[in-house]
Amino acid sequence: TSSDTCTSDPTDTSTSITMTVFSLPATPVISQSGLVLTSTASSGNQWYMNGSPLSGETGTAYTVTADGMYYVIVTDGNGCTSDTSNAITLTGVGINELSSLSFNLFPNPAQTHFTLETNFTGNYQLTLIDAIGKVVLSENCSTQRKTVNVQHLYKGIYFVQVKANGNIKTNKLIVR
Repeated sequence: TSSDTCTSDPTDTSTSITMTVFSLPATPVISQSGLVLTSTASSGNQWYMNGSPLSGETGTAYTVTADGMYYVIVTDGNGCTSDTSNAITLTGVGINELSSLSFNLFPNPAQTHFTLETNFTGNYQLTLIDAIGKVVLSENCSTQRKTVNVQHLYKGIYFVQVKANGNIKTNKLIVR
């Protein structure tokens, strides 16, 4: 006879699996104060620059040392990762350091020479450029006071550039 009932095999046993579902960490938000970026996450941060992780940079704050796009991703104690934070793009990094560089040119206008006097104590490159962009003098310097002979130059407007650590500051000089 045929049967319309379904019975289970009494030798069939099921295995029980317990799963724990963890929530993702909150998406961090980063803020900027000067060259310091700070994450809202108190731990688990991994800082990134231009899409690549910054080795060893896992603190709440990161001090930027180069131009780029920065963000952070948080990993919690369960190994779960947050969404990517907002991104902050910084350009001109290092210029703030150089902006503390100041230099004076005197006399200006100059007839026979001018003196460059700076508060910068490191090595720098001094370049003198004429009004059409031609470099008429370029030399490496390390002294805070440098006298430059301009007797051989035509009268006109020149630009004195000081370049240090990849950054440039320029002042105008008039030669009479």
